[in-house]
Order: sequence, then C-alpha cells, then structure tokens
Amino acid sequence: MTSTSALWTRHPGVRAGRRPGPAGPVGNRLLVGALTLGGVVVLVGFRHAGGVMVAALGLSVLAVIESAVVLMSLRRADRIAAEVALHQLGAERRAAALARDLRDELGRLHQELARVAAQTAIAAQPASHQRPHDAIR
Repeated sequence: MTSTSALWTRHPGVRAGRRPGPAGPVGNRLLVGALTLGGVVVLVGFRHAGGVMVAALGLSVLAVIESAVVLMSLRRADRIAAEVALHQLGAERRAAALARDLRDELGRLHQELARVAAQTAIAAQPASHQRPHDAIR
C-alpha cells in the first residue's frame, strides 16, 4: 500500500511540505486495542473508588478511543482524497492529449478539404481556349 505522503508528493498541485504519514492499519488497530485494554485495567483497578469516579474514568477512556478512531478516519479520508486527486489529474492529462490530437486531425482535415475544393474548382471551370486543331475544322 502506498503511503498518503507518497501519493500527495506525486500531485503537482500540492505544496511541498511535511504531511503526517499514516501509522498503518495494524498500528491504528493496535493503538485502539491498547487504549481499550488500558481503560479496562484502570477501571478494574479503581472499581472500589466510587461510582462517579469510575464513570468519569470510563468516559475519559471512551473519549481517548474515539479520538484514535477519528484520527484513523482522517488518515483514510486523506488517502482517498489523494487517490481521487491523482486519478482526476491523470484524466485531465489524457483529455488534454486527446484534445491536442483532435485539433491536429482537424487541421489536417481542413487542409485536405481545401485541396479537394481547389481541385474541384479547377475541374469545374469551362475551357477558355480552343485547341489549335479544333479551330481549323
């Protein structure tokens, strides 16, 4: 899998600079798993501390896990946006090349049409002079 930074560096419309690279799918899942496990361990350790503290601690763990999930979603959205931008850039380049080819072909057709029209005009003119042997008869 190509990293997001590598995808964006291939696009000429993106300024050079440091873009955070993704941690990878295993790293993201491992982070969420570690945060969940750590939250469970902390909650089990503080189960005798009181209901309000356990609830606050549980909500804090959920907030941290949600932050990790949001970061994973942002990285994925960034990768998808980079792929779409590169695809669109390629399509625009192909369309520009096709337009150039069509313009060149139209120029050749115009020249050929002018040549055929000139030949037709010459062939359609009546003969303005007689041949010498026809005048004698």
